[in-house]
Amino acid sequence: MRGGRYKPKTKTKKKPPPPSKERHRSGSAQAHTTQGFPEAPKATPLLAGGRCCCAMAAESASSSSSASPRPLQPVTHLLFDMDGLLLGVEKLIRHLHQHNIPIAVATSSSRVTFEMKTSRHKDFFNLFHHIVLGDDPEVKDGKPQPDVFIVCAKRFNPPPLPEKCLVFEDAPNGVKASLTAGMQVVMIPDENLDKELTKEATLVLHSMNEFKPELFGLPPFD
Repeated sequence: MRGGRYKPKTKTKKKPPPPSKERHRSGSAQAHTTQGFPEAPKATPLLAGGRCCCAMAAESASSSSSASPRPLQPVTHLLFDMDGLLLGVEKLIRHLHQHNIPIAVATSSSRVTFEMKTSRHKDFFNLFHHIVLGDDPEVKDGKPQPDVFIVCAKRFNPPPLPEKCLVFEDAPNGVKASLTAGMQVVMIPDENLDKELTKEATLVLHSMNEFKPELFGLPPFD
């Protein structure tokens, strides 16, 4: 362009269209910014009982993918390792004795140790059909070998099948011995015991007071 200055053309800015009335109606399903674009929804953790729901869902998915617990089978005979089982045991023993359920003691304790522990409870231990101790001549190997439970079951008259026996234990080696003998086992572990060491038990309880006999086909408490 001769004799004149170059004047660049300026583009006129278009005014943005007015926001749609639909976006400002009360009850709208989406939130919007002042420019009319939808905001990304915020992830708000939902709490149930103080725990995040997503954590509960993850636990549920994990448990459903793992092997389901073994079903509880009816039993006819019960074996007790009395070393660590105290709270609630007398109520159960008297209940079983009243209903003529065969019961026995199978313990790793030697005779001297056992008699020292039970000297004040002679009447209570007379409720048992028999007692097998760790130094019994027929018990060749201690727990986790199953000898003490196999010998104990054999001394019922008549001897039951192993799968008809239910053992009460408080120690991991006792649980292993029971399962190796082919029996079911209820574990009442020390509260400080690693939970990994309780997983093999048929049923785990916090105390004997929680035991429900009917779960194993036994007469329920009155």
